[in-house]
Parts: sequence; C-alpha cells; structure tokens
Amino acid sequence: MLSRVPRIDGVRLFLDGRTVQVPIDPPAASLARYDMDAALWRGGRQRRAVETRTDSGRAGGYRTGPFHIRTAAGFVTARAVIDTAGRWSNLTERPPHLASAPKWIGLKAHFSEESPAPTTDLYFFEGGYCGMQPVPLGDELATSRIVVCSMVRADVATRLEDVFALEPRLLERSRKWTPLSEPISTAPLLFRPPVPLRDGVLRAGDAAGFVDPFVG
Repeated sequence: MLSRVPRIDGVRLFLDGRTVQVPIDPPAASLARYDMDAALWRGGRQRRAVETRTDSGRAGGYRTGPFHIRTAAGFVTARAVIDTAGRWSNLTERPPHLASAPKWIGLKAHFSEESPAPTTDLYFFEGGYCGMQPVPLGDELATSRIVVCSMVRADVATRLEDVFALEPRLLERSRKWTPLSEPISTAPLLFRPPVPLRDGVLRAGDAAGFVDPFVG
C-alpha cells in the first residue's frame, strides 16, 4: 500500500501574506486514516501479534483490574485496558462545561485539483486555519485528489465555502477545485487538560485529551 500513495516532501505555511516552506526528509506517505487503521488491523491479525475483536463495548472493573469488556461476541477479561476510542465514545465522560466552552468545529471534504504540489499546505486566518494535501483513492494512485480540512471557530465559519473566503490566496486556489465528496463536520472540538488515566484505564490519543491537529 505505501508504495502506491503520494509522497509529501514539504510543508507550506501561508500566513499574513507570507509563505514559509519547510522540507520533509525523508518524504512522508499520504494515506487516509481509515486505510492506515485497516492496514494495522490486518497486519496484527496476519502476524498473530494480537487477538483482534470488533464491536467492543464498555469496560467495567476495579481500578487495578481485572476488567470485563463486553463485545458483540461475549465478554473478555483483561488485566489492563488502553482506551484509544477517540474523543467521544461510551468510555468518555461528558465535560461539565460543555455548554459554555468556546465552539470549535472541524470541516472536511475531498476535491480534485490539477497537479497539486506534493506538500501539506496550511492557510491561517483569524479564528482558525485550513490545510490540504494530496491523497490516494482506494487502491488507485489518484494524485489529483486532495483532502481539505479546517479547524475554525463556529462564530467565524460553519461551511468550507466560508472558510475559503477568509484567506485571499486560499479563496483563489479553491475556485479551481472540483468537489469529489460531500463535506463532513465534527463538533465540538474542546481543549481541556489531558486525562491519561481514569478508573484504572489508560488513555491514549484523543481519548486522553484533544490536541490541536496542527501539532498532533
């Protein structure tokens, strides 16, 4: 899979009318998170490194274990549990300040762009930023496909079209794109102190704490 995906050899930052370019050496591989997760899952099963099960539910137990995990196939007992279920799952508690927290949202869509640069491009504006890079399409090497993502305050923009209008160079570039997917959104994006351990369950990734994708 990695031999067929686009290679990213640099990062371009667009800010206050300036452009900063930083090389990536060796170049990075650009692939969808869904494909990466699926490849890791298949690799684990093929090498019998782990026992893999789908449709896991809530884990209950004592602070030091053992833990009893409910799945679609029944119950599993484990001495330790690592929660990597992301920001919102049935293992995640809802923060009490949710209603009063600043409203940040994530927006994403795929577009066609003629001969995109092999770079990750980040456009900054007041209240957020928008990034893009070439991505493959399934098993095909589709170098004209780019993924566009934005993190923006809800009072600044709620649609990608509105985001593009916030940065002149981004707006000009976006006028040449052809949509390849319907936009999707995720909210709320909340900044809060990390919680790496809760009730004896270790946490990793967004389950432990939300990190701005810019530095993720």
